[in-house]
Amino acid sequence: MSHYHAADHGTPLSALGYSEAERDTLRVARHFFHAFCEPEKQGWIAAFAHALNVRGAEAGPHFALATLNAIQAVRRVRHSAFRFNCPTCRECALYLSSNERTFMAALRAAQAGDVARLRAHAWLLCEANEAGVVVEAFRALAATVRDREPVTL
Repeated sequence: MSHYHAADHGTPLSALGYSEAERDTLRVARHFFHAFCEPEKQGWIAAFAHALNVRGAEAGPHFALATLNAIQAVRRVRHSAFRFNCPTCRECALYLSSNERTFMAALRAAQAGDVARLRAHAWLLCEANEAGVVVEAFRALAATVRDREPVTL
């Protein structure tokens, strides 16, 4: 995992038309990415905190774990660094790296039930390595994103 600061940030998040649930998924994922890149900052705490905040005590942990499972599936297969924008930097968080865009494209394909497109994006995420486990992880993640229920506090 590797994050950008003072570099080409990529595509503006605002240009991609993500739903609120997709933006929540990206935010949770970025905190997990950050946890792998800089473990001492304990990004996993922020990932679970955001998931609990947007999904509540019942669904929040499932949402966070499904996101982490998708990330871990990619990490087990991918050989090079996964580039992401830092979730704690206000400027960086407004953009998506090309790796993040592929991650989100895989999620969207899974949400749409488009297995061929999901396999293509998983193949890219896995750098042409066997991506079967990644496909299944994104299908599970899509189910948690799709089943989003509003949280009442």
